[in-house]
Amino acid sequence: LLGDFKYDNWVSMLLSPDEKSLFILSVGDLCIIDVSDPTLPVQIFTQELDHGCFQHFLYSVRKMACMYFPLTISSDGKTLFILYDTKLIIYDISLPKSPIPLYHKILQYGDLRGGGGGLALTKDKKRLVFGTMKGFVIWDVANPKDPILILTQDVAQVFSVTFSDDETKVILGVDLAPELTMRLFTDFNLYIYDITDLKKPSMIFL
Repeated sequence: LLGDFKYDNWVSMLLSPDEKSLFILSVGDLCIIDVSDPTLPVQIFTQELDHGCFQHFLYSVRKMACMYFPLTISSDGKTLFILYDTKLIIYDISLPKSPIPLYHKILQYGDLRGGGGGLALTKDKKRLVFGTMKGFVIWDVANPKDPILILTQDVAQVFSVTFSDDETKVILGVDLAPELTMRLFTDFNLYIYDITDLKKPSMIFL
């Protein structure tokens, strides 16, 4: 039994690797719930990420487009990564009750607004990939306080993304007709890129 928690316009949720903390991302807030005792969940943290009427606009757009704000946690459970609208946000969550902001900036390239294109992290916590309205990007996040953009690749609108097991490839779910009015009828394709050489990423499956 998880309990009765009410969050307006929630769009993503993720359980920590140790299954003790639940992260809920809404249009406007990040909430953390202690679920170490599933019969007695307790909210331990709330942080406002956005504010104003823009929240409602974002919610309406994403509800129509079946989009979301992706988030992921490092395998050691110590770092939280969020792609929130046009922002990349990183927290140190070693202590879930008191997350420490490490990075929170508006990204200055591409058209990320409304992308909701998935988010994935390598097992060594050094590379972060996410989808955009135009393709995918990879960041070096070895130092989460100072991420470095190392690859921008145009493809099409990406709605999901992950690394292969050996982390030499990026696997993409691509929307070939992303117009909002066509979301229920679009064609989704699987693309695979070899990123062994980040200077020359190559498509190996289309």
